[in-house]
Amino acid sequence: MTKAELNAYIRVLVDDVEADYLCADTSLNRFIDEAEREVAERTLYFKLGDSHDFSTVASTAEYAIHTDIIFIDRIKISGEKLPLLKTTKKELDCQIQDWETIEEKPLYYYIYDNKIRLYPVPDDVYSIVLDGSRRPVSEMETPVHLHEDLAYWVMYRYYSIQDADVQNRQKAEENRAKFRAIFGNKRNIEFEQSWRNDAGYASMRAHPFN
Repeated sequence: MTKAELNAYIRVLVDDVEADYLCADTSLNRFIDEAEREVAERTLYFKLGDSHDFSTVASTAEYAIHTDIIFIDRIKISGEKLPLLKTTKKELDCQIQDWETIEEKPLYYYIYDNKIRLYPVPDDVYSIVLDGSRRPVSEMETPVHLHEDLAYWVMYRYYSIQDADVQNRQKAEENRAKFRAIFGNKRNIEFEQSWRNDAGYASMRAHPFN
């Protein structure tokens, strides 16, 4: 189903098919895009691909995270059997003197803001492979068999419009509940931050480097 086809399908469902639409195509299409992002963030369905991998630069420790990444589950150096271990800046400060200056093959990483910091600082070019989940990067990337289910989010947004001819709070909540029943609850800000902070890191006391 194309976006135009889904748009037309939803217009029939909400009985907004006359040329002088109650909700403009631009708004309805924006709701469709929003629905796809909601699916991605609730299900972690879309996995990272080769385009998210990167190569290190010798003597450079920090690398930006792509803006469409939702969650990073694992970081590996290509060809290595074991992934890098997650640590924290605090742990490094407590365990290793002048750790920012040590240059060798990376063994650890931590994430802050929208950056990955590697430790030790790479001493050469290494291919870094990321496993995780992302937001959609193209229209109607959601699997075809779920396209019609996107309509529930769009109708929730449609019936929430602040317009007496459109707004219907009961229908809005009914459609949001149907969407949630299919795709689950939206992850809160704690989830978004959990892979950026200390939670779940591998203690360097258990896996000493030096």
